[in-house]
Amino acid sequence: MYSLLKRAIKLIVPKELLRQTEPFLRKIYSVFYFGNQVECAICGNHYSKFVVLKNGVDTLCINCGSLPRNRLLWLYMNNELNITHTHYSLLHFSPAKSIKRKINELKNIEYTTTDYEKGEDKQYDITAINDADNRYDLIICYHVFEHILEDSKAMKELCRVLKSGGKALLQVPLKEGDTYEDISVTSPTERLKHFGQDDHVRIYGKNNFEERLSNAGFSVKAFSYATTFSDEIIDRNGLNKQELIFICSKK
Repeated sequence: MYSLLKRAIKLIVPKELLRQTEPFLRKIYSVFYFGNQVECAICGNHYSKFVVLKNGVDTLCINCGSLPRNRLLWLYMNNELNITHTHYSLLHFSPAKSIKRKINELKNIEYTTTDYEKGEDKQYDITAINDADNRYDLIICYHVFEHILEDSKAMKELCRVLKSGGKALLQVPLKEGDTYEDISVTSPTERLKHFGQDDHVRIYGKNNFEERLSNAGFSVKAFSYATTFSDEIIDRNGLNKQELIFICSKK
C-alpha cells in the first residue's frame, strides 16, 4: 500500500513540491499507524507498526522515513559517541534525510554533507575529496562504496581526511563469502541482474570487505551493535540483528 501510494504521488506531484510537502503528507498517512507498539529512535514518534517495504526486510518510520540502519546508526552515535553533547567535525556522505534532520538540530556539530549530485553542502568526488588531510573527527559513509568503481581510492580518501583518533562509520550491503564484481557489467539492466541494483557495481562479501578497508589504512571493527540490545528493544525500534557497523580508525 505505502509503496504504491508513494509511486502514484511521485507521478502526480512535482519533485520540488514533493520535497516541501513530504513531512505533511507523512503526517496524514501516519493516522493509519496509530498505536504504541513501535518507536522510532530518531524522531521519537510511536506507532502500531513500521511500514514493511517491498523487499520484505526493511521497515520504515512513517514519520521521518528512517530505515533500520538509520535508527541503529543514531542509537550508536547517541549512546556510544555522545553525539548530542560532544563537538565533532562531521563529514556525511549521501545522508539519509532522517539522520540529516536530526544532526542539523545539534549546535555542537560542525556538519558537512556531501553527495555527487546537487542538494548537499558539497559535491565531493569521493575518490578525490577536495579537503585537507586530517580534517574530520567523524565520517559517516553508508551504502556508497557499492556505487563506486574505484572503491579502493575512495577508502583511502576517507582515511586521509579523517583525523588521527577519529572514527569513520561505514556500511555496505553484504553477502556471505567473497566480494563479487565484474567491470564488464556496465548497463543498468545487467547491473540489476548481477548486483541487485541498477546503479551498483559490486556486491561486497563478508570474507574480504574488512581487508579492503585495512588495505586503505584503516583499523577496522565490525560491530553487530543491534545484538547489544534486548529482543524487546530490537523489536520496538525495528532494528536488524544481522546489520554490521564498520567502525574504522587510522592505523
